[in-house]
Amino acid sequence: SIYSNTSTGGSFVTPSLLTGSLISPVAPLLAAPNSFTLANGEQTVRSCATGMFDSLNPTQEVLVLGSGVVDHDSDTGTQNDGVISFYRRTAANTYVYQNSVLAINVNPPGMRDTLWGDALATVDVDAAGAQELFVGAPNDSSAGSNAGAVYGYGVTTVSSNFILTDLGSYYYGGSDLANNGAGSGIAAANIWGHSDTKQDLIVGA
Repeated sequence: SIYSNTSTGGSFVTPSLLTGSLISPVAPLLAAPNSFTLANGEQTVRSCATGMFDSLNPTQEVLVLGSGVVDHDSDTGTQNDGVISFYRRTAANTYVYQNSVLAINVNPPGMRDTLWGDALATVDVDAAGAQELFVGAPNDSSAGSNAGAVYGYGVTTVSSNFILTDLGSYYYGGSDLANNGAGSGIAAANIWGHSDTKQDLIVGA
């Protein structure tokens, strides 16, 4: 749901829901080429972020919706593989679905049953102007049982679709590396006010 904020001058006004701004990726996920079979209990949106990723349209805002509670492999275990979906903002201030990226199709491989996509944040890591996307996977066991992880990706476009490129930036769950759920939340801000203007990464566990 997208709400309009009209607060000004220190006066808080409760934001109002914008007409036509209830967005769900259910229909695109069911349709080809995604062709999901959504089962009872799966959830298509558990996180969201915005960014500007398209070098050919650098001022266009892109909405990213993520969820780790979506299954798209053939196992019979938990349905927590994960998916993120991209929506382009139009001149009419609506969002139009572009494409989805499945956890099992990204690097590093083996992203199954990890809740990949349960948290999202856009970060300008190198202060170069282009934003990167960081994706939380709080059930990831790469470094320890359910230690959790956050993975960093560069975002590029191919035929208008958004493609993730592994940055090799991984953040795991604490020194004991077990049952920490790192990546349950992610945020970005220049916390320390560094003169280099680079954003810092905040990882919830």
